[in-house]
Amino acid sequence: MAQSVKEGLEPAILLLLQIAGSSMVAAQGFVTRSGTSFYDANGRFIVQGCNFYPAMSLASNSNNRPQVANLLATASSLGLNVVRTWAFGDGPGQLQTAPGQYNEQWFQGLDYVIAQAAQNNLRVILPFVNNWSRNCPDRSDALVLLKDGVNFLLTSLSSSNFRSNYGGKDRYVQWSQQARAGGSNPDDFYSNDYTRDLYRKFVSAVINRQNTFTGIYYKNDPTIFAWELMNEPRCESDPSGDTLQNWLQEMASYVKSIDGNHLLSTGTEGFYGPSTTARHFLNPGGWAANTGEDWMRNHRIDQIDFATFHSYPDQWMGGTIDDQLAFLANWTRGHVYDGSADRLNKPVVMGEFGAPMSSQRTQDEFSNRNRFFQIVYQSVLNGGANAGVIFWQLNVAQNVPQSPNKYAVYCPADSSTVNIISQQSAAVRGRRCK
Repeated sequence: MAQSVKEGLEPAILLLLQIAGSSMVAAQGFVTRSGTSFYDANGRFIVQGCNFYPAMSLASNSNNRPQVANLLATASSLGLNVVRTWAFGDGPGQLQTAPGQYNEQWFQGLDYVIAQAAQNNLRVILPFVNNWSRNCPDRSDALVLLKDGVNFLLTSLSSSNFRSNYGGKDRYVQWSQQARAGGSNPDDFYSNDYTRDLYRKFVSAVINRQNTFTGIYYKNDPTIFAWELMNEPRCESDPSGDTLQNWLQEMASYVKSIDGNHLLSTGTEGFYGPSTTARHFLNPGGWAANTGEDWMRNHRIDQIDFATFHSYPDQWMGGTIDDQLAFLANWTRGHVYDGSADRLNKPVVMGEFGAPMSSQRTQDEFSNRNRFFQIVYQSVLNGGANAGVIFWQLNVAQNVPQSPNKYAVYCPADSSTVNIISQQSAAVRGRRCK
């Protein structure tokens, strides 16, 4: 077992982290929701965030922690207030190395991320498991590979601890098979007794974790903005949506039974399913209604506090950039409308969005990406149930690598997009108490 983080730190440094975590975020209290808005002690809270998915795995190696700290400090300097990052890793050398067995080094990496987020006045959204696995059978696998990229902090990633998918529901089913508890395909994760019990045990281990930097139990830490039940849940083996709906209901009830402090959402992509056929025109294609997701129904669950959706029109529909931008505007407008007081009556958050760039990173590509960001950001400023957005993803680089992550925003290198992000942060702060 690795040396305790507390034992490896100078007492004065640990004390500073504890003070920072308690004085900045803790003073603002837990984020709550009322109707279609979020609130903390300072008033209305609008999510202005970025994704930084590998933070825990990177921070599990103390040599990488300066890069993690630098990225979180950069996010704060841009005026961001939320970072979404994985709280899972299923398989050898990851967070859950085997069923019910946890890697303390990785857990301490997550401890570090949360402590550093608090120090930088950031909150975190933490999903518990991934839908995707390395053997995804359809276009979604390409989406994962493109989004996850291979260039993020190249000097910090090693083949021994980096996983593009961090295990996922498929790993749970493999474990069930090894235990002779059944399961034949990844979607059995949602209905198999063994995998459901194992998921609940993992969720409990995370929620009841005591941070080795701050001493605060996760369930009592206001740095955590919200939990997500899964990253982008789908169940294509049951397009009726019943299997996924039952799982979301069961696990939402469980999470709320052991943590009444934090907000909870689904982590869904936003596809309209069988219960809302009149909304199918908003989907990126006919296939989207058959993913097992049923967005309106999924978010009517009482224990789900806010609705999430994502947007990757380049992967979902192809077409011209103008087609994709038109889809983006309608997709966003439709979900915000459906969150309104006379429909879901819950805040709506775009938990991932991004526009790809080639390795040439031409001016046209920058222009198109900036238009993408402007459409998304303007929707937040338009108000209604839009409670904020989280782009995919922030990287720190003075110069863009030769083979850049297609969806990454490099700060400060991508100055035009970085400026749009900073301007949006200022606009959001101006509406803080409205």
